[in-house]
Amino acid sequence: MADSGKERALDAVADRTPVDWDALEREAGTEVDRDWIRWVRVLEGVAGLHQADPGEASREDGSQTLPPDDKALTDEGSTSWGKYVLVQKVGEGGFGSVYRAWDPDLQLEVAIKILHRRIADDRLKQALLREGRALARIKHENVVRVLGVESHDDQIALRMEFVHGETLEQVLRRHGTLNAREAALVGADVCRALAAVHLEGFVHRDVKARNVMREKAGRIVLMDFGAGRQAEDLKIPGKILNVGTPLYMAPEVMAGEPATPASDVYGVGVLLYYLVTGKYPVEGETPEEIRLAHMAGRRRSMTDRRPNISTDFAQVVERALAPDVTRRYATAGALLEALATIFGTLKEPHTRTAKDRARTVAAVIAATAMAAIVVTGFGAAMSVQFNNLLGRSEFSDEGLLDVFVWGLRSCLGPAAVLLQNIVILALLAVLRRLAVSLFPAAAAFETRTLERIKARAKSLGVDDAQVLASLLLLLSMASLVGAWWYFTPIYDTLSAHISTEPAGRLAVLSPDFFDYRSLYRKTFIGVSNFTVLAWYVVNRVWTPKRSPLDWAVTLGAGAIVLLSLTSLELPYRTFLHNDFETAQWHGQSCYALGERGDEMLISCPALPPPRNRVVSRSDPDFKLSGVRESIFARFQELQTPSAGIKP
Repeated sequence: MADSGKERALDAVADRTPVDWDALEREAGTEVDRDWIRWVRVLEGVAGLHQADPGEASREDGSQTLPPDDKALTDEGSTSWGKYVLVQKVGEGGFGSVYRAWDPDLQLEVAIKILHRRIADDRLKQALLREGRALARIKHENVVRVLGVESHDDQIALRMEFVHGETLEQVLRRHGTLNAREAALVGADVCRALAAVHLEGFVHRDVKARNVMREKAGRIVLMDFGAGRQAEDLKIPGKILNVGTPLYMAPEVMAGEPATPASDVYGVGVLLYYLVTGKYPVEGETPEEIRLAHMAGRRRSMTDRRPNISTDFAQVVERALAPDVTRRYATAGALLEALATIFGTLKEPHTRTAKDRARTVAAVIAATAMAAIVVTGFGAAMSVQFNNLLGRSEFSDEGLLDVFVWGLRSCLGPAAVLLQNIVILALLAVLRRLAVSLFPAAAAFETRTLERIKARAKSLGVDDAQVLASLLLLLSMASLVGAWWYFTPIYDTLSAHISTEPAGRLAVLSPDFFDYRSLYRKTFIGVSNFTVLAWYVVNRVWTPKRSPLDWAVTLGAGAIVLLSLTSLELPYRTFLHNDFETAQWHGQSCYALGERGDEMLISCPALPPPRNRVVSRSDPDFKLSGVRESIFARFQELQTPSAGIKP
């Protein structure tokens, strides 16, 4: 057989790549060559570094692992290798075994990956040396630390730190799937590890649950760089065939393209998907079935498998799993940033305690007391304004309860406006969640649209959330001030006195101006709605969670909403509850405004100022009619053409 055939066979074993062994045997020219091919074929399917469950029959990528031999730690039955005491075999593969060992010099437990004695090919030894050198350059707490390369009796080994813990595969089998927050924490650490790996020009190519360890102290460690290669080598056509675990491999890699940092990002996406669902986005019994599933676009969304998962988390994972590499996070750092952005929205499960319930009750009591104070204060302010307008303060018999009731009635409108905003925002959030969950195209459309809007905002210089929020705050304030200016006639009337003001000034409160007053209410509802919506969009959609809006901006938005709603209902009684009983006094049509003992306060619109008079109930010229109507009904008839306001 030609030397090139032998090289292809060795490369296949060294790189853990698929190879057509039958074709190689047919190419062999002699029986010796065919025996050589059969012997090398035995080496196929090397097990991963630190294989944590050596008793398993098979792995996700189809490679086999051998059960440990309790009587013989090494192939030759020795309990030592050079100066190292071999404590336990923790992994086995076609090339060699991984042992938990004791370093007497360092007085430290280590892991040693030793090539089998039968592996004598210098090329394979050089491959292990390259792996060790590459790993030695990567110094990061989330990457397994390489301590050195050792040789003994014509064998070569890689010496690494020994990580006490479980693989994520074991964690899921033992404890079940993770929640979104737990998975995001793991994914962030894996992304940090990959960022360090990629920085050294290295591509891992086999990110999966069995290659990530969770140390007992909680540290996440990325393992098994046996499939890893220098990124520059991967750019050489024909240099490296695609390797890895098919269930975790990016679709472009399955199609034959070289692995890249973006394909490692895809692997992290599959890992996150697997951690919260226990399943894979694209599944198949064989690599070919998986490849065809990718080509046909047969993949299950995360929310289909776990509908209660956080939508923000699902969107990040879906983008990491984007089949189109241009739509995927280009780097591990970009995925890390996305996970960090949503981290504050991912809540851990919490069991309510007696202390929590007590705090809730205290909060409800405090909120109720505050609401009662606000309602009473609002009712008092509104009643004072109304009674001053009518000049009936000394004849009013309203007590504290009446003031509270008026305040409560007037606050129902603002409460309804706020409730309407909450319902609309909640409905929009639910519809968005359903759309992105049921239709992958909707999620992609949302992402593209948001990116385009942000790009447009960047071109206008308003892409910063603080700047945008400040501009919207100024716009809301300008709208509020503009509304106050436009409705100045109403405020002039509210500060007037019915007894002494010209009829034309009071006409705006007559029933003929109902549409004008309705516009007043709609305007302030609109200002408050706009402010709430703008604040919500900027704070929840535009602003990164790790960089919340400045407190002054949030306080300003709240102040504008409060002022808008206060302006909306301050004239509540004047606009909507101004009916009084009519009366006749000396031939004049009047209104009974209040009583004090035997005295009655009446207001007669047709009289010259002052219109308010105090009369005795026993006055024979005074008679109540029993009919109620708006006290401002007659002022439209009495206004002069120069009043300046049209109904």
